[in-house]
Amino acid sequence: MKRKSLKTMAMCIIAAAGFLACKPGNAPEEPKYEYDVYVVGEEGKLGELAAMLWKNGEATVLADKSKNAQAHSVFVDKEDVYVAIHERVKAVLWKNGKTTELEDGAILHSVFVANGKVYTAGHRVPEKNYTIAMLWKNGEAIKLTDGKEWSAAWSVFVDKDDVYVAGYKGSKALLWKNGEASELSDGSKWAVARSVYVSDGDVYVAGWEKKGEKNVAKLWKNGKATELSDGKEDAAAFAVFVADGNVYVAGYEKEGDKQVAKLWKNGEATALTNGKREAVARSVFVASSDVYVAGREGYKAMLWKNGEATELSDGKKEATACSVYVVRREAGKK
Repeated sequence: MKRKSLKTMAMCIIAAAGFLACKPGNAPEEPKYEYDVYVVGEEGKLGELAAMLWKNGEATVLADKSKNAQAHSVFVDKEDVYVAIHERVKAVLWKNGKTTELEDGAILHSVFVANGKVYTAGHRVPEKNYTIAMLWKNGEAIKLTDGKEWSAAWSVFVDKDDVYVAGYKGSKALLWKNGEASELSDGSKWAVARSVYVSDGDVYVAGWEKKGEKNVAKLWKNGKATELSDGKEDAAAFAVFVADGNVYVAGYEKEGDKQVAKLWKNGEATALTNGKREAVARSVFVASSDVYVAGREGYKAMLWKNGEATELSDGKKEATACSVYVVRREAGKK
């Protein structure tokens, strides 16, 4: 009888322990996250531009107006923040407060870090002839074109071991994969590829192409073109981002006598501004279903989160936000 009671008691203790372990109050807490939002651009007047970084809205000057500098692209890899800058006509890579000159006589447009390597894209400005589309890998210069026509590389993206670059040569929008060029347009009308993004093996490129007297915002998926605007007014696409199967494109479309900043999601356009001031959306980034867009409205550098606008600058000087990158971290950690 005594032995049976002990067995029954043991079973009750085990059952109770299991019940308590399953209670929500005893379950391990899910980590809470916060987001750091990095935006780069420039502030000031032509000839006296300062390259800027805004982290969570707080401004830092990366290169002052004496250098007439512009920051075109930001990329964050773990603890490291990279910014593609050009100071007058000098390609400069900024990393965690230190700068490295990549080339004198060149301009940077994009930076991407993958597999421990740093890729930057832009163009070389020779003393004679034409600009040359360029890619730098860990600072080593790679010519993408021969300099016989105007060309530039506007965006670089690395997927696994493949390096994609979007740009143009002559009147053609081009996509380079590992240095080999593919034509996105036939050259009969002037076209530019401004941004490239790769997702699940599909290659997306945003840009624009001339149609009649107007520019049409375009998206190419695996080389097949889709028009995002109807060609009645000027429009352009500056950036593309893919998340959860949705394709986001940032740019502008003219309405009346003003440019309106636009965001296209799966081809459907949303106006970010009301057309009272000239505006443009230059970059888009999606983090945990929140959509961040960087650009400009009037004289102010702007950041839109899910369509809600935040002014990054006060409008006393002209400013533009050119690139946005969002990093998730555990709450309380810096």
